[in-house]
Amino acid sequence: MGSVSVFNEHPDSPRVIKKELQNLAKTVFSGENTPVKYINIILTDAAFLLKMNTEFLNHDFDTDVITFSLQDSGPVEGEIYISLDQAKIQAGEFRVTFGNELNRLVIHGCLHLCGYDDATAGQQAEMRQKEDFYLAAGGSL
Repeated sequence: MGSVSVFNEHPDSPRVIKKELQNLAKTVFSGENTPVKYINIILTDAAFLLKMNTEFLNHDFDTDVITFSLQDSGPVEGEIYISLDQAKIQAGEFRVTFGNELNRLVIHGCLHLCGYDDATAGQQAEMRQKEDFYLAAGGSL
C-alpha cells in the first residue's frame, strides 16, 4: 500500500482525526484490491470546492467531493477534495454525525479512484451499497 495523506485546509475546521481517515481510505483500497502509489485527501471549504467544480468540471454549483485520478495506468495516484462545510450540512440533512458523513465522502472519493462511477441510478445504488459496507466495516467516528 502506498501513501495516503490528509491535509486540512479549512480555515475554521471542525476536529478531524487524520489518521482515522487515512486508515479508512486504506481499508477501501485494500477491500477493492486497488494498488495505490499515493492519495492526497484535501479537506477544504465550500467556496474552494465551488471554484474547483466551476473551473475543472464546468459545474457552477456546490458539491461535497471532487476526485481527480492523476495516472492513466498502474497503481492509483489521486486527489480527493472534500468540503467540510457541505459535509456538515449533509450530516444534518441525513441525520447522521459529522464524522459519519465525512467518512462517507472519503469512501465515495476512494471508490471513484477505484473505478466506480455514479452517473446513473444503478451506479449510484452500487456506490451507496459500497459506502454502507465500508462504513459498517469501521468507518463511523
